[in-house]
Amino acid sequence: MFIEEADQAPAIVRLQQSGRFPLSFQQEQLWYASQSEGGTSYQIPLALRLIGEIDIDSIDRAIHGLMSRHESLTTVYEECDGRVWQKITDKGGWRLRIIDEELYGNDRASLEVLMDGLATQPFDLSKDHALRAYLIKLGESEYVLLMILHSIAVDRTSIGILIKEFTGLYRSYTRGEPANAASLPVRYVDYSIWQRQMSEDEHMEEKIAFWRGRLQALRPLCLSTDQPTSSVKSTRGNVLKFHMGSELMGRINELAKRQSTSSAIVLLAAFKALLYEYSGEEDICVIGVINDRQHREIEGVVGLFSHKLLLRTHISGATLFAQLIGQVKKTYEEAYAFREIPWGKILRQQKSDGYPDCGVMFEFAGSETHIADHRVPGIDLEELPMVLNGTRYNLMLLISEQEGGLTGTIEYRSDLFKEETIAGMAEGFMRILQSVIEFPEKTIAELKLRSSREIVTRTNKRSTMDFSLFYFSSQGDKDEKNKYDFLLHSAKWGDEHGFTGIWTPERHFHEFGGIFPNPAVLGAALAVSTSRIEIRSGSVVLPLNDVIRVAEEWSVVDNLSGGRVSLSIASGWHADDFVLMPGSYSRRQEIMFKQIEDLRNLWKGKGLLRRNGFNKDIEVKIYPRPLTAMVPIWITTAGNIETFESAGKIGANVLTHMLGQEIGILEKKISVYRKALINSGHNSEERKIAVMLHTFLGEDLEKVKEEVRDPFIAYLKSSVNLIKKLVQGEDLGEQDIDEKTIDSMVSMVFERHWQTSALLGTRQSCLPLIEKLHAIGVTEIACLIDFGVNQEKVLRNLVNLGALKDDFKAI
Repeated sequence: MFIEEADQAPAIVRLQQSGRFPLSFQQEQLWYASQSEGGTSYQIPLALRLIGEIDIDSIDRAIHGLMSRHESLTTVYEECDGRVWQKITDKGGWRLRIIDEELYGNDRASLEVLMDGLATQPFDLSKDHALRAYLIKLGESEYVLLMILHSIAVDRTSIGILIKEFTGLYRSYTRGEPANAASLPVRYVDYSIWQRQMSEDEHMEEKIAFWRGRLQALRPLCLSTDQPTSSVKSTRGNVLKFHMGSELMGRINELAKRQSTSSAIVLLAAFKALLYEYSGEEDICVIGVINDRQHREIEGVVGLFSHKLLLRTHISGATLFAQLIGQVKKTYEEAYAFREIPWGKILRQQKSDGYPDCGVMFEFAGSETHIADHRVPGIDLEELPMVLNGTRYNLMLLISEQEGGLTGTIEYRSDLFKEETIAGMAEGFMRILQSVIEFPEKTIAELKLRSSREIVTRTNKRSTMDFSLFYFSSQGDKDEKNKYDFLLHSAKWGDEHGFTGIWTPERHFHEFGGIFPNPAVLGAALAVSTSRIEIRSGSVVLPLNDVIRVAEEWSVVDNLSGGRVSLSIASGWHADDFVLMPGSYSRRQEIMFKQIEDLRNLWKGKGLLRRNGFNKDIEVKIYPRPLTAMVPIWITTAGNIETFESAGKIGANVLTHMLGQEIGILEKKISVYRKALINSGHNSEERKIAVMLHTFLGEDLEKVKEEVRDPFIAYLKSSVNLIKKLVQGEDLGEQDIDEKTIDSMVSMVFERHWQTSALLGTRQSCLPLIEKLHAIGVTEIACLIDFGVNQEKVLRNLVNLGALKDDFKAI
């Protein structure tokens, strides 16, 4: 907390009056701000996934219990006589809305769209309750409970109270026990009246004068952004999380103790130093959020008790960080003393241009309630991430205490900042802390805020987009004697023309990709016939193989290539492939990630314990030793969002494709991946995302379409045959897809796909797709060039692909 001691003020008492009540100062400030800004950024969604024996009636009763206990949830707000009043209503008419459509159980994207739509339905505060709840059925024993609350009725502590009481009520009702929670000593409206009474003193004019002085010449902080602030009108937001370990937290606490202050003040001072660097301004204004639950009577009451304090500090490069801590502490103490004055109202009176603020917020939340702390017997509870409805601030930093350290959450306007910019800010913030805990007497100018990549540089220079060559031939086992000539010739061309890598797959027992049963074997051939390009698996299906053998083979390739190996790993999808390792099929995803860990250890020279022919455990290491210290790992995914997240957690790159994925959906998955990287302590700037695209470029668009249509459709049909075989292998009866249906299906896919999700066309027609993919964070285009177009024509037209690569880099 910012402060350690409670004010010595009279106790809050429960009043017996009814009717209408004044708003608290916090509510009043939020009311006027929300009316001025509009939108749904004041709505708080909370989504819980419930797995187990779900008692819907008990869920309904538990939420009704919350509504009865906490009157702020059934309060409406009315304007009358030039003021806004709050009025407690009963919960009549409130109901739990049940969405009983199991289609969402197998369609994560549709579920996200549904929840986002429900969470962004606006509240009418003059008549709506402040809590809505939906129970969405995913399966017989799986639901999502989505609750949406309005900020005028709750603060961050209130969310924890509601979670704790909901799980307790549900537990009681399912056991047939009465809900025996002690009645609350006061209501939120009692606090509102008490607060108003406390503000009616002879020092009111003095307090108002204080805020008028603090608000003089206030203007929003002009941060260095990726887009001009004036051009951004939306409130679209995003969230990035990062972690600070227990050792760093302990040393921050030690510094705070030496400076006779709290850790929250030290963290706020570090944040202000960061803002100084990113703005170049000396007048650093931040909205600080503090919890005003200093009275025991309101500890368990749901309501808006948090205050927003406007905290202005003047900083220069010559300011010592220890001095900055003192300045921030003094600024905070002065503002806290006059916290009951609605400075937002004074600010509106002084300005004529709406409801301005500093544009930046800081909050230290202390220990937060976690879903895991409130388990219900027979049910697994998990909080689901929600897309941010909108953000009221350009930038907000929330610090909360977690087991094992501190968690930072940066909420930001995604139209102003790129995710990599915010990741740079998070890294810069941690560098400040690591520097000042050792040397608090450093000046702000001496702090190491920038990384070697200059995190605050804002130029129009674009980041690079790499191009590579990808192979997954559907040629089958035809009569040609030289099946691999096309691979070798095109790989040599890519090596000579600046392409980044060559991807070869692992496929078995089918004409679709059947000439690629072992990427390591072909990788060895490519290693000795090229000199610069990276040799990559695209992919190794690791659960089909012994990880020791995979590590050995690719170590050979690494030596042959002079250290140019990179491995994309897949879990496999076709059951027939697993005749090589039948016991792995059902657990292939789990097995894959364990094998990746083993692969990395073997590559680093560590041994694995294995049992030999004498039934004795021995330690096995691979030979020859690879040249590279650590092989770059990619995870291949067809679009599963959980796989994107898992790849981020282990610090792997990602290889995916556009078949069945829209760019907007892919952007969300990339965001999940980037967040997982940062949350797990990996540098997101160093990780890559490659998208495989079918590729053939010519000079004339219509001629290209004519050239690629039949081969592309044949390629899709070959893939469909695999899908048919998979479906028939699942004991689903006769599931044959007739040829007419196949023809219709693949023709439709081609028309949709050929220019929106593939590099099929001319340099001019394909460039916009690359621009769009680059804008959402894709770093590489893996060009699939062997999907059936005449190979001589493909080789002749590679010059157009090379020109497209150069076109993009020249922009």
